[in-house]
Amino acid sequence: MANLITYAFFTSDVKEKCNLRRLDLMKLTSYGPIPFSYTYRGRGYTNLIHTKNSLQFFKKMITKIQEKQLYKDEDVKAILHGFICHYALDTNLTPYLIYKSGNGKNHLDKYENIEVYLSKYIVENRIGKFRTWKAYDNLFETKIENENIITILNEVFDEVYNIFDGGKKYVQGLKKMYNSYRYFRYDPWGIKYHIYQFFHLFYRNRDIRNMSFYQVEEQDLNLNHNEWKHPCDRNELHNESAIDLYIHALAKATEMIKLADDILVGKEKIEKMDEVFGNLSYVTGKDCNLELPFKYFEE
Repeated sequence: MANLITYAFFTSDVKEKCNLRRLDLMKLTSYGPIPFSYTYRGRGYTNLIHTKNSLQFFKKMITKIQEKQLYKDEDVKAILHGFICHYALDTNLTPYLIYKSGNGKNHLDKYENIEVYLSKYIVENRIGKFRTWKAYDNLFETKIENENIITILNEVFDEVYNIFDGGKKYVQGLKKMYNSYRYFRYDPWGIKYHIYQFFHLFYRNRDIRNMSFYQVEEQDLNLNHNEWKHPCDRNELHNESAIDLYIHALAKATEMIKLADDILVGKEKIEKMDEVFGNLSYVTGKDCNLELPFKYFEE
């Protein structure tokens, strides 16, 4: 996974390349299943969706849109496009982030530091100072209120992942994410960072100082193109930077969205998705059914 800010900028780039309309709604589902992690006992849903039945999820959503004759509804299509953006970015970028963060006791903190720094890098190269930028205004420009969207999400999450009222839970998660980014992560003067620093003395499981965007240390995005291994396969060698992987994902998302839109209007068969989408785990970038373990990390 990346940080929400990276997903938002990625989705904006996809929107421009594909000449799409509803960027505000696309952003909300470009966060993929992450909103479930902000709901009661929802973290398991996030992990499930990231690792199982990805192709079935997209096929089911397209089928539901067709059955309900909503293929001309730009709001509904924006939701589909957003989920595709999350899938494309994760399946390309996440293996590198896992390789770099290792498997030590603080690997989750290392992972979060890299993903947040990537967001910082993008913001500072496009807008300006990261810590004073009000990310929550950009990330959550609108709300999902269209009942057609909620109905489709309810049915898709239920039929693919056995998540009852998944659409409603997803919307609830988005609201809590907004509150987190506005009231806990936005920290232009570092006040919250120092509060978290104090509480970190009593909470050792994770570095809660990472909640603040005030102090983000520079991380290795492999801009020098050093060789790295896929964390599941020592024979699969790469030298792409995180930015290269972002660009690769951009091309892939564009291809998948074009195919999805063609299927919706009957120009392509849904079976074509097997080739273009694949059935990939969001975390390994490999077929979900392989259930590959992580073995190889930066030494």
